[in-house]
Amino acid sequence: MINNFSDRRQSERMPTEIQGKIDEEICHISNLSDGGALLLSTFNGKVGQEVTIRFTYNRNFFEKKGIIRSANSISRLRSADYKSNFMYALSIAFIESVSISDFVSLDE
Repeated sequence: MINNFSDRRQSERMPTEIQGKIDEEICHISNLSDGGALLLSTFNGKVGQEVTIRFTYNRNFFEKKGIIRSANSISRLRSADYKSNFMYALSIAFIESVSISDFVSLDE
């Protein structure tokens, strides 16, 4: 199998504890960069599917379109670690990037 690393995130990842929505399903945003995010959710998305991610951070509301790059099942044991019923870990590539400065700005 040939690995194509050109699709990997080029930006710094920021660990997060943000609640959000993928389409209309609640999700947990586990890490975030200006080009994408790792989501934990009950949403059973398919690789290549276009989705909408909605979340609030530092009083800023974001709604971004993205493409699911990978979708993996979370074992029941690992799901218990998250204290939720999340079943899937989804790697999302944003179609339009989010500015990291939006996340590190101070609340006013």
